[in-house]
Amino acid sequence: MRPIFEVGEWRKNQAENFFARQDALIAATAAAEPDKRTPLRIDLARFYMSRGMNAEAKGVLDLVLAGAKPGFEDPVALMVHSVASILIGRPEQGLKDLANPAIGTNYDSQLWKALASARQGKWADAREKFKNVEFAITSLPLELQRIVITEAMRASLEVKDFSGAAKRGSDLEVVGIPPELTPAISVLRGRLAEALGHEKDAQNQYKMAMESTDRAAAAEATLLDIMLRQKRDEVSQADALREFETLSVMWRGGDIEVKTLQMMARIYTDTGRYADSLAAAKTATRLQPQFGTIAAGPGRGGRPVCATLSQSEGRRSSAGRRARDVL
Repeated sequence: MRPIFEVGEWRKNQAENFFARQDALIAATAAAEPDKRTPLRIDLARFYMSRGMNAEAKGVLDLVLAGAKPGFEDPVALMVHSVASILIGRPEQGLKDLANPAIGTNYDSQLWKALASARQGKWADAREKFKNVEFAITSLPLELQRIVITEAMRASLEVKDFSGAAKRGSDLEVVGIPPELTPAISVLRGRLAEALGHEKDAQNQYKMAMESTDRAAAAEATLLDIMLRQKRDEVSQADALREFETLSVMWRGGDIEVKTLQMMARIYTDTGRYADSLAAAKTATRLQPQFGTIAAGPGRGGRPVCATLSQSEGRRSSAGRRARDVL
């Protein structure tokens, strides 16, 4: 059975002149009979993906699938569409494609289900699936291998499988790390080093990411660096709060902002700034409702931050009512 992504074809698509190759594929599709166009459109989508144009690839395959009768979709078109969807940040759509009976268990669907789970933050599920698709990973073009291995390493870190994370880090060294991916990998290496007790090495890795032009990696590294310096008593609570507040202004969105707000809420609570803490908690919950009580992070006395806030606000309200009664 032909692989979904052939390494030879992938390299050819990358090596040839972009416009000449694109024009040839579009012309071939236009010249073909209507019932013969699906394979040619899939080839065009693969071409776009080899150039990192995953949204364009999804658009081509949207057209293919829109014209198919329900239950008679082309399984290869579904697979490539699912991968493109996952890579542009739509894992739900990718999983919907993978659940189509036309795919079944063929075409290494477990590999892409693992990647979709990782993009959804379902780390335990992703890690287990990645462990079962080792051979499928090695058969991918290098660019896709790097994406998959990076997510597998992150999944291992999230579930505290540090030996697994170290193995994934070694796998990345084998396939090679391009300059544009280096900052993100530095963050993962820093997290692994910190988990293993090599805190100075972790700080060095975070510093590399912080000094890079990859703003997402720099923001995550900044957050992790502040938290590590707090743990090592290298920064005062007041200075840490100022750095968290600066980061919350400089970076918006995703887990980074939510975690930053979580840390701010804890410090606000510890310093009696309950209104500010509650505001940070509300913002974080609005961004990611599943965080609930700010990821159930401990406030004072080991209680969740929001529980501490509620009790403090209640006490303050009671005191206010008593003061009004006296007046």
